[in-house]
Amino acid sequence: MDEADRYYTVTIQDPGKDTVVIGNPVAAGAILDNDPTPRPRGDPHMITLDGLAYDFQAVGEFVLVENAAGEDLSVQMRTRPVGDLASLISALAVDVDGHRVTINTEAADVLRVDGVVTEVADGATLAVGAGQVQRSGDTYTLTTASGDLISAEDFGGHLDLALILANGRAPGSVRGLLGNFNQNTADDLALPDGTAFAQPIAFADLYGAFADAWRVTHASSLFDYAAGESTETFTDRTFPSHPVTLDMLAPEVVAEATRRVDAAGITDPVLREAAILDFALTHDPDFVIGATKVVDPSAALEVIAEPSATQSVLAVVSRVGRQAEGNSGSTDLVFDIHRSGNTSGELSVSYRVVGGSVDAGDLGGALPAGVVTFGDGETVKSVAVPVAGDTQIESDESLLLEISVDDSVRDRVAFATVSAQATIANDDGTVLPRFEIEAVSAIKAEGADGETTELVFRVLRTENLSDAVTIDYEVSGLGGDPVEADDFMGGALPAGTLVFGRDEGAQTLRMRVSGDDLLERNERFVVTLRNPSLGVVGEATAFGMIENDDAFVARHSILPINASRSEGNEGTAEFSFVVVRSGNVDAATTVDFVVGPTGSSSVDAADFGGTLPMGSLTFAAGEVEKRVSIQVAGDIDHEADESFAVALHNPSSGLVVGDPVTATIVNDDAPLPSIGIWRIGANLAEGDTGTTEMPFAVVRTGDLGVRSIVGYAVAGSGANPAAASDFAGGLPAGSVTFEPGEDFKVLAFDIAGDALLEVDEGFSVVLSDAVRAVIGTGSAEGLIVNDDSSAAPELSIAAAGANKPEGSAGTVQILFTVTRTGDLSQASAVAYSVTGSGAHPADATDFGGVLPAGSISFAAGEHEKQIAIEVSGDGTVEKNESFTVGLHDADNGTIAAASAAGIILNDDTSSFRIGDAPARPPRSDAGAWERSWTHSGVSIAHKANLGDSSEPFTPVLFGSSGSGVLAGGDISAGDLGVSGQTKATSSVLQEIDGTEGLRFVLDEEANEITFLLSRFLSNDDGTVLNEAGRVQLLDAGGALVDELFFYADRADGTKQVSLAAPEGFTQAVFSAGVQDGDEFVYGGYANQDRSGFGSSPFAASGSLHGSDYLIDLVAFKSGYVDML
Repeated sequence: MDEADRYYTVTIQDPGKDTVVIGNPVAAGAILDNDPTPRPRGDPHMITLDGLAYDFQAVGEFVLVENAAGEDLSVQMRTRPVGDLASLISALAVDVDGHRVTINTEAADVLRVDGVVTEVADGATLAVGAGQVQRSGDTYTLTTASGDLISAEDFGGHLDLALILANGRAPGSVRGLLGNFNQNTADDLALPDGTAFAQPIAFADLYGAFADAWRVTHASSLFDYAAGESTETFTDRTFPSHPVTLDMLAPEVVAEATRRVDAAGITDPVLREAAILDFALTHDPDFVIGATKVVDPSAALEVIAEPSATQSVLAVVSRVGRQAEGNSGSTDLVFDIHRSGNTSGELSVSYRVVGGSVDAGDLGGALPAGVVTFGDGETVKSVAVPVAGDTQIESDESLLLEISVDDSVRDRVAFATVSAQATIANDDGTVLPRFEIEAVSAIKAEGADGETTELVFRVLRTENLSDAVTIDYEVSGLGGDPVEADDFMGGALPAGTLVFGRDEGAQTLRMRVSGDDLLERNERFVVTLRNPSLGVVGEATAFGMIENDDAFVARHSILPINASRSEGNEGTAEFSFVVVRSGNVDAATTVDFVVGPTGSSSVDAADFGGTLPMGSLTFAAGEVEKRVSIQVAGDIDHEADESFAVALHNPSSGLVVGDPVTATIVNDDAPLPSIGIWRIGANLAEGDTGTTEMPFAVVRTGDLGVRSIVGYAVAGSGANPAAASDFAGGLPAGSVTFEPGEDFKVLAFDIAGDALLEVDEGFSVVLSDAVRAVIGTGSAEGLIVNDDSSAAPELSIAAAGANKPEGSAGTVQILFTVTRTGDLSQASAVAYSVTGSGAHPADATDFGGVLPAGSISFAAGEHEKQIAIEVSGDGTVEKNESFTVGLHDADNGTIAAASAAGIILNDDTSSFRIGDAPARPPRSDAGAWERSWTHSGVSIAHKANLGDSSEPFTPVLFGSSGSGVLAGGDISAGDLGVSGQTKATSSVLQEIDGTEGLRFVLDEEANEITFLLSRFLSNDDGTVLNEAGRVQLLDAGGALVDELFFYADRADGTKQVSLAAPEGFTQAVFSAGVQDGDEFVYGGYANQDRSGFGSSPFAASGSLHGSDYLIDLVAFKSGYVDML
């Protein structure tokens, strides 16, 4: 069985008699693996579980191996014929935990589980019950629930198989074509009932009773079948009719196959002959690759009483693998048909081109066919297939030539191969370079330690040498004994890049092998070309082998006798090892040993009394075993299990040593007790005088049988740490001792009282430096609570520039200051919130959608904080809006001034105007004056006596005719007034005079009015008083908002006046009067004594009037009014 080297010990115990004394109770040994892995392969060549090699060319479905009891292990293979002389493995079926897993190289979907096509990605693993299927490239490895490993490498036309039984499979527990696994090759060929065939075995028995005994039945088959198929579909009991040997084949064919196999380094006679035969019958290099992966068998089966072959053996091969087509004419592609075996008499053989990618145009217009006739004794005939040259750029094309014979002579012929393939290479246009690799001197002995050996390969470039190109190469291990990195100089598997210059057609690849003195098997490798910068790879691989040249030498190996034991509490514990000498033991030898740490929890010198052990052993001639005792010091420390290694080194000249062995010192000490600390009770006030005890509990748990000590120290902690002055005698520190059995101690710290107002002060008690214990909860917190009081601080809020325009976009900050006065030694906090207030309160939209709220915190000593209220800008004309920021929910504080107000000043405006100034419309436009004085947002009316509350306002008339009071037009040359006169002395009837009133009523509130007057003259009627007018701004209810008196002061009689009313108005009423000193007299007509409507001479018998004027223009503005 293929397995790792295994070591064992034999122990003698319980002799059964009191008088028996056991001297050396333990002996050790090693089982070195020398078994080949069972590998059914090729066409097919079997190696049993016990190492017997034999060819098995039967066709059908067979049991490779199964459990003799019929449980949990069943592996089956399917074979198909190759020509008339051999067969190959085409499918595998395995029972994996009750599931049928099949691998069929001839199916489009290779893998099936329970008949269902299943994909497993390269490098992935698929669970199948308690087993699995793992894929690596083209190799599938099946693991049964018991741990058996069955691998199948898919070469695209056949399978190579390998089998490793699970550990625990008992000798003789299995059966099948791979034998019974009892370490005896003599009975490997047996019937299911265990009846063994004698060896050598007769050909008729091998392919008769033996083969038939292991054919799969319909009931036992694990394979998948198409409709109408069964195991009989794949069965041919007449095959093979006779054995195939190399001397039956044409010497030229055998020679080429031999060259290939020898280049791969296959030297075992059985494996070599089988590989040569495989290639000769198939011309498939994959069979050679498969043969390199097989370990040499232990024995070979001899088959006797073989029927003689009386037939002619035919094989067809192409002389070249590739043939350029040429540019014109034709070039012959030559195939040789070989006749071997019985060459007597004439024999006609037909040939024809039947496949590939060529068409008739490539071959002169028709696919060639014909007949060649062998004369008596003639062994070879050639067929020339003319390939038509052209200048057409095209892909390489394959050509398949097939041979056959007439049915009348079919029984006289055995076909070794029935077809051969060649490639017609395109040579037109830009032809890509073609790379191939071949071994030059690639199988050599490695040499002695310190020496190097050079292996040589050649890489060829053909078909296009015009450009500089590169190609990569790499070495990988091959077969059951692959090379490893340390087999080569530099400690790495060779890999690199070859650079071809212009016109360079070959490169030599040299690899340096490191020599050694180790006895080992021959080691194989493959060199693979890949990744050309330009071109294609033809023959991509070449094989090499490093031959062992080291003789069988003496070897020292060390084995544990008791590799794991407790250390004890005192004294020493002995760990025993045995050093075994094998190989040539005729001479005396020496070897040293040394102990060292290993693993994650390793030993140190203290575990061995202060020094890591070492020593030397001397073997007398013929002596094969020495004992090594390692003394481990006992202790009472709880610790992890600790590992150490005992290694051999410095052997006598020419000897080798085995691997180190590992031993484990098992901890047998209880865990150390754990000590933790906690505060007892609540935090305490310090008091005003004396001291106050604050107690802490120190608790020990676990093993209380030992004496433990732990240190402690007090230190200030937190935002307000306690100081040494807060404790009687300074910051406490010391240690606590637990005697055996004690589990609880109390630490009491004296807190010094005072009358100082201060913050609460924190401290920590920290444990350290535990002896014979570990620290669990290592610290505890205490707080010295201040018990000295003072009045809580007062909190007040005030605006800090709290009236601001809102802006048109973004935000504006309105700031408020919160101040804290009084005792500031402690932290304080207070919440705030914003609410709308006043006649025009702000709302959430003025602050981004939510009325602001939050809290502010004062650290100890801090007396002032600012609150920034973010006001959202907009473009809406609106009132100035008020809000209040209120304080509430104070923590450690009382609220003195609880609120402060802010105003969001509107800075958005809208305006309109009416009138005919400054651009006056032409008189020819009859409706121009009405349009000038008309606006949808305002209505205009008048009264004859503004002081008469019983007289209503009536709408003005936008014309200039008529003279009666309120009965004619109110327009004079485009200017607006009131028709008629209170005293008819003026030539302009529409002037506002006397008691007349003109009113403008707005649909929406305005904040400012501007008006332009004309015919407003100073003292134009001979009085001593100036003409005067009045405008009154009223709200929607008629209440006076503001009024303004204006006086004539320009010689041209014009005047422009503006009046702002931030609180807003909806009516503007104009009237006339006179200026009397600093006073305005409404509706007054001047006389000398300033009494109003007096008589001559100034009043001219009442014919002279006081003020009169016209309004040219009125403008209203809503929105922002500057109040500053």
